[in-house]
Amino acid sequence: QHGNRVIGLTRLAQWLVTCEDASLRDPHRAAELAQQATRLSPDSAAAWSALGSAQFRSDDCLESLKSFARATELGTTETGLDAFWISLVHARLDDQPAARSHYEVASKFVRDHCLGRRDLLKLQHETSKVLSIIEPAAPPGKP
Repeated sequence: QHGNRVIGLTRLAQWLVTCEDASLRDPHRAAELAQQATRLSPDSAAAWSALGSAQFRSDDCLESLKSFARATELGTTETGLDAFWISLVHARLDDQPAARSHYEVASKFVRDHCLGRRDLLKLQHETSKVLSIIEPAAPPGKP
Protein backbone atom coordinates (compact mmCIF):
# COMPACT_ATOMS: atom_id res chain seq x y z
CA GLN A 1 0.00 0.00 0.00
CA HIS A 2 2.79 2.45 0.87
CA GLY A 3 5.44 0.69 -1.24
CA ASN A 4 6.47 3.52 -3.54
CA ARG A 5 6.48 6.06 -0.71
CA VAL A 6 8.64 3.78 1.45
CA ILE A 7 11.07 3.24 -1.42
CA GLY A 8 11.29 6.98 -2.04
CA LEU A 9 11.79 7.84 1.62
CA THR A 10 14.42 5.13 1.98
CA ARG A 11 16.36 6.16 -1.13
CA LEU A 12 16.32 9.83 -0.16
CA ALA A 13 17.48 8.96 3.36
CA GLN A 14 20.32 6.86 1.94
CA TRP A 15 21.32 9.67 -0.40
CA LEU A 16 21.35 12.21 2.42
CA VAL A 17 23.76 9.96 4.32
CA THR A 18 26.06 8.87 1.48
CA CYS A 19 26.11 11.79 -0.96
CA GLU A 20 29.61 12.20 -2.42
CA ASP A 21 29.43 15.92 -1.70
CA ALA A 22 29.60 15.84 2.10
CA SER A 23 28.22 19.40 2.28
CA LEU A 24 24.89 18.04 0.98
CA ARG A 25 24.64 15.32 3.62
CA ASP A 26 21.97 15.75 6.27
CA PRO A 27 21.95 12.74 8.58
CA HIS A 28 19.33 14.17 10.93
CA ARG A 29 16.86 14.70 8.06
CA ALA A 30 17.82 11.27 6.73
CA ALA A 31 16.93 9.74 10.10
CA GLU A 32 13.54 11.50 10.07
CA LEU A 33 12.79 10.18 6.57
CA ALA A 34 13.94 6.65 7.39
CA GLN A 35 11.83 6.68 10.57
CA GLN A 36 8.81 7.62 8.46
CA ALA A 37 9.62 4.71 6.15
CA THR A 38 9.89 2.25 9.07
CA ARG A 39 6.56 3.46 10.46
CA LEU A 40 4.87 3.00 7.07
CA SER A 41 6.53 -0.37 6.46
CA PRO A 42 7.90 -1.90 9.67
CA ASP A 43 9.00 -5.00 7.73
CA SER A 44 11.19 -3.12 5.26
CA ALA A 45 14.79 -4.20 5.82
CA ALA A 46 16.01 -1.43 3.50
CA ALA A 47 14.22 1.23 5.58
CA TRP A 48 15.74 -0.09 8.81
CA SER A 49 19.17 -0.21 7.17
CA ALA A 50 18.79 3.41 5.99
CA LEU A 51 17.75 4.37 9.51
CA GLY A 52 20.80 2.63 10.97
CA SER A 53 23.20 4.46 8.67
CA ALA A 54 21.49 7.82 9.35
CA GLN A 55 21.65 7.18 13.10
CA PHE A 56 25.36 6.38 12.82
CA ARG A 57 26.04 9.60 10.91
CA SER A 58 24.00 11.43 13.59
CA ASP A 59 26.23 9.93 16.32
CA ASP A 60 23.43 7.77 17.74
CA CYS A 61 25.42 4.54 17.72
CA LEU A 62 23.34 2.45 20.11
CA GLU A 63 20.13 3.13 18.19
CA SER A 64 22.02 2.49 14.97
CA LEU A 65 22.96 -1.00 16.13
CA LYS A 66 19.31 -1.68 17.03
CA SER A 67 18.18 -0.58 13.57
CA PHE A 68 20.76 -2.77 11.84
CA ALA A 69 19.74 -5.69 14.05
CA ARG A 70 16.15 -5.20 12.91
CA ALA A 71 17.25 -5.02 9.25
CA THR A 72 19.18 -8.25 9.71
CA GLU A 73 16.18 -9.95 11.34
CA LEU A 74 14.11 -8.98 8.31
CA GLY A 75 16.65 -10.47 5.94
CA THR A 76 18.26 -7.48 4.31
CA THR A 77 19.87 -8.23 0.97
CA GLU A 78 22.61 -5.62 1.49
CA THR A 79 24.69 -7.83 3.77
CA GLY A 80 27.98 -6.20 2.80
CA LEU A 81 26.69 -2.67 3.01
CA ASP A 82 25.17 -3.18 6.46
CA ALA A 83 28.28 -4.93 7.74
CA PHE A 84 30.47 -1.95 6.77
CA TRP A 85 28.10 0.40 8.60
CA ILE A 86 28.03 -1.90 11.64
CA SER A 87 31.82 -1.99 11.55
CA LEU A 88 31.92 1.82 11.61
CA VAL A 89 29.50 1.87 14.55
CA HIS A 90 31.63 -0.56 16.56
CA ALA A 91 34.75 1.45 15.73
CA ARG A 92 33.11 4.60 17.05
CA LEU A 93 32.12 2.69 20.19
CA ASP A 94 35.79 1.66 20.50
CA ASP A 95 35.05 -2.04 20.05
CA GLN A 96 37.85 -2.83 17.61
CA PRO A 97 37.43 -6.64 17.59
CA ALA A 98 33.75 -6.34 16.59
CA ALA A 99 34.58 -3.58 14.09
CA ARG A 100 37.22 -5.70 12.39
CA SER A 101 35.01 -8.79 12.41
CA HIS A 102 32.19 -6.97 10.62
CA TYR A 103 34.70 -5.39 8.24
CA GLU A 104 35.95 -8.85 7.25
CA VAL A 105 32.39 -10.11 6.68
CA ALA A 106 31.62 -7.09 4.52
CA SER A 107 34.87 -7.31 2.57
CA LYS A 108 34.31 -10.99 1.81
CA PHE A 109 30.77 -10.18 0.64
CA VAL A 110 32.16 -7.50 -1.70
CA ARG A 111 34.84 -9.84 -3.07
CA ASP A 112 32.34 -12.67 -3.61
CA HIS A 113 29.32 -10.74 -4.90
CA CYS A 114 29.75 -7.06 -5.56
CA LEU A 115 33.25 -6.20 -6.74
CA GLY A 116 32.88 -3.01 -8.71
CA ARG A 117 29.85 -1.59 -6.88
CA ARG A 118 30.87 2.01 -6.28
CA ASP A 119 28.76 2.50 -3.13
CA LEU A 120 30.21 -0.57 -1.46
CA LEU A 121 33.77 0.23 -2.49
CA LYS A 122 33.46 3.78 -1.14
CA LEU A 123 32.11 2.54 2.18
CA GLN A 124 34.80 -0.15 2.31
CA HIS A 125 37.44 2.54 1.79
CA GLU A 126 35.95 4.75 4.52
CA THR A 127 35.78 1.82 6.93
CA SER A 128 39.32 0.67 6.18
CA LYS A 129 40.62 4.20 6.90
CA VAL A 130 38.78 4.32 10.23
CA LEU A 131 40.17 0.91 11.18
CA SER A 132 43.66 1.68 9.79
CA ILE A 133 43.45 -1.30 7.46
CA ILE A 134 45.50 -1.22 4.29
CA GLU A 135 43.25 -2.40 1.49
CA PRO A 136 44.66 -4.99 -0.91
CA ALA A 137 45.03 -3.87 -4.51
CA ALA A 138 42.22 -4.84 -6.84
CA PRO A 139 42.99 -7.87 -9.04
CA PRO A 140 44.04 -7.05 -12.61
CA GLY A 141 41.06 -6.10 -14.73
CA LYS A 142 38.91 -5.29 -11.71
CA PRO A 143 38.01 -1.76 -10.54
